[in-house]
Amino acid sequence: MLSTRRQATASCRGVLQRRGFFGVKSPVEASSGGVYVTKYQITKKGKAGVDYDDFLLTLPQRDQLASETKQVELFLKYLKVVTDHEARSDDFKDFLKRSKDGLMVESDVFITTEELLSAMWANGFAEKERTAVQYTFPAEYKFHYPELAVLFNISEEDCYKYCMRKRIEASHIGQLDSKKMKPGGWVRDHWLIFGASIFLLKTFPFFNYYFALKGFGTGMFLWTSYTAFSRYIGDVIQRNEFMAAQKTAQDVMEGEDKIMAAMKRFANDSKCLDRLASFSSDLRPTMASYRKALIEAEKQQLIAKAKKQLQSILSFEDSNGAKLQDSLVKEVKADFTRKFGTDASMQSAAFESALTGISGETSKQDPVLNFFADSLKQIDLSGKAKANASGSVSERLAFMQQQQEQEFVKTFYVTAEETTAVKSASDEAAKTKLMEQLYSKCGFHVPGAYTMTDAKPPSDSGSDYVKEVSDAVGKLTKELEQKRAASLQAAFA
Repeated sequence: MLSTRRQATASCRGVLQRRGFFGVKSPVEASSGGVYVTKYQITKKGKAGVDYDDFLLTLPQRDQLASETKQVELFLKYLKVVTDHEARSDDFKDFLKRSKDGLMVESDVFITTEELLSAMWANGFAEKERTAVQYTFPAEYKFHYPELAVLFNISEEDCYKYCMRKRIEASHIGQLDSKKMKPGGWVRDHWLIFGASIFLLKTFPFFNYYFALKGFGTGMFLWTSYTAFSRYIGDVIQRNEFMAAQKTAQDVMEGEDKIMAAMKRFANDSKCLDRLASFSSDLRPTMASYRKALIEAEKQQLIAKAKKQLQSILSFEDSNGAKLQDSLVKEVKADFTRKFGTDASMQSAAFESALTGISGETSKQDPVLNFFADSLKQIDLSGKAKANASGSVSERLAFMQQQQEQEFVKTFYVTAEETTAVKSASDEAAKTKLMEQLYSKCGFHVPGAYTMTDAKPPSDSGSDYVKEVSDAVGKLTKELEQKRAASLQAAFA
């Protein structure tokens, strides 16, 4: 009875150790290799080429442990502080070079943060050192033996033995290399069983063609084929299940990101409501300041344009005065040249005056000076001289002044032609253009019409509101232009 129970238990344990084709797997433990059900009815994440077993019962050798590459960025930061404090910069450089592309360690040769803190307390480390480890590393961090060796300046062999002792004491179920734990050549074993069976069963009544080759041989072939195909199909199914789970998780994450992006669009709705509630009270002082700023800006532009116009008039008058003075000198000179060339008595008197001056005496009667003095005294500066281009000096100067006044009026005054053009204009655009020209000519500033920029609605629902506001602003601008044109035409009526 006892032997029968042991055989049943052994057969059940053998079935549990094999990978079932229709095995039910927990989604929580799903991985690229599916799940691996140990003989202890404990589910682990399946990995290709990795078995799980109790270290206390197995007592694995170092070469039988599964390896992995560990990223140690956090540990390097802490190690840098420790080695600088203990003046062990060479140890840090060596470890950094070793772990540059990842630290190769045995997966389950480690101690946890709590175990490390307990060991530090038992070995008399200061509270400050234990607190630094506690607040630097999370509780689930695993300290593998190469990290412990460089951190506490101990040999890796001693650290390896200590970590393995801790794992064995805890009956840790860890990862083992399948190639080192299980012998290979299972197809060879199958056919060795077939050959041994044929040799043992060669006697009657089992030794016959139908049993040895047809029955037993076909059964062995089906067993081998089933084992091979079940392993291959199981790997494919587990891989596809893992990839599908990863794809589903990625889709879920993308969906959550889209939901968060959509929720962010409504994050400021409450602020908008608060601002709308206080919009009227905030707008009154703001609009008053805005209007004042507009008036000040228009005032400054008006003053600047008036100053510019007055400066232009002053420059024009200075230019006319300079031209008049130059013309006076030229006209008096021309009269003297004309008279001196035809008057013999003036020539002889001028000659005698020159001889007197050469002799060192002062001439009492200098005909040249007398001519210029008399000519300047005869010039009429009262403005009553008749303008004549071929008359006397005063008349010619009056003619030149008359031309300059006409040019001044044409430059700075509204002419009759422009008045007629304003009266005859019927198009609003033509009136606006004439108004701008006349105001610019007179030095008067035309207040600007502020228009809206092209506003793009944030959504389709806001396009109607933007269109309504744009139409209202356009209508108001058009009415303002019409009133300005009408007032201009009324001024010239």
